[in-house]
Amino acid sequence: MRRTEPVKIGEMINDFFGSNPKLARRIAENRAVDIFKQTVGKDLADYIMRVTVSYGKMYVQVRSSVIRHEIFLRRTTLMNSINQELGDKIISTIIVK
Repeated sequence: MRRTEPVKIGEMINDFFGSNPKLARRIAENRAVDIFKQTVGKDLADYIMRVTVSYGKMYVQVRSSVIRHEIFLRRTTLMNSINQELGDKIISTIIVK
C-alpha cells in the first residue's frame, strides 16, 4: 500500500514495533544493560566484567567478591529501577556471578 501523505518517523517506528513485539523486547533488553550500568554508578560499574540479558534474566559477571555481594543485596531495587526506566517489566530476575 502506497502512502500519499507524509508520515512522522515516530509514528512509523511505533507501527513497526507494534507489529514486531519480539524485536521491541530485544531492544528493551539491550537498553536494560545500559540502564543497569548507569543505575549502579561508575564506581561499581568499573568492577563489572559483563552484563547480558536473555529472556528477562539479567546476568551480571563481577570481578570483586565485595561488589558481587553488594549487587546481590541490591538486586531487587536495581531490577525495579531498571523496569521503571524502561516502562515495562522486562527484567524478571538478576543473577550475579
